[in-house]
Amino acid sequence: VVSAIVSGLRGGFMASQTAIRFTNEMGYSKIDEETSLIDESAGLLIAACGITFQLMQGFALPFPFNLLLLPVVIFEYVLQWQVTFQNDYKA
Repeated sequence: VVSAIVSGLRGGFMASQTAIRFTNEMGYSKIDEETSLIDESAGLLIAACGITFQLMQGFALPFPFNLLLLPVVIFEYVLQWQVTFQNDYKA
């Protein structure tokens, strides 16, 4: 749960800062990232939405992503199995 919160906060701040930089570069806005609190406020809002979504889903992948990422999930299970049950440790 702690890693979900930290990842949500980091991702929310990254998304808001990138969006503000993009709007500044495109000329849609002239927001100063250093003095404004808009990027922090938007980052916290995005993080809250992401953390809430993760908690509501029970940390499981929602429908379209579970099919798309099935090979990655299988690979993760194989790695976990090998780390847990492989007994080739040579001292």
